[in-house]
Amino acid sequence: LGDACKCVLGNHDFHLLEHAAGGRRSYGQDTFEEVFDAPDRDELIEWLRHRPLLYHDETINWCMVHAGLHPAWKLKKIKKRAAKVEKVLQGPGWKQFWKKLHQGRFPEVEPEKEKQARLAFTVAVLTRARYCSASGRFNWSIRSGAASSASEKPWFAHKKLKWRKKCRVAYGHWAANGLVAD
Repeated sequence: LGDACKCVLGNHDFHLLEHAAGGRRSYGQDTFEEVFDAPDRDELIEWLRHRPLLYHDETINWCMVHAGLHPAWKLKKIKKRAAKVEKVLQGPGWKQFWKKLHQGRFPEVEPEKEKQARLAFTVAVLTRARYCSASGRFNWSIRSGAASSASEKPWFAHKKLKWRKKCRVAYGHWAANGLVAD
């Protein structure tokens, strides 16, 4: 399909890239053998490393992201944060980035200054988001069911969404929700 097909990186893509970088954390149901055994393995990994985290089409006012957006971020900030992660992922130090990315837990709130933690937070928001507070405290532990506190809502359900005026969002990470449209 070439350029006619647009896709963005998600949490499973990140996990595959983590293994390609030498990481060994397993989730028990990994099925990477076909990719790693393929004769064009290196080209597949290169192609995946060069996919975006966010796709924005200004002509139709839509964004595509795997999981979600931060309710307090404007679209300009989201694009800037995604581009910083993409630059590292596509650069020569991508393997070190992956090893550091999965050494600890994802921050629940946006870190003030530390670059690696900010990159990790951006990755988590764009590839894992489900529930958060209006101010942007994310709960990474809930995978299904209800929120764990009254302040938590689905990332798209808060009253004030700073990105809302600039785009509508298509996402797929939270498939259990079915089609969500407003």
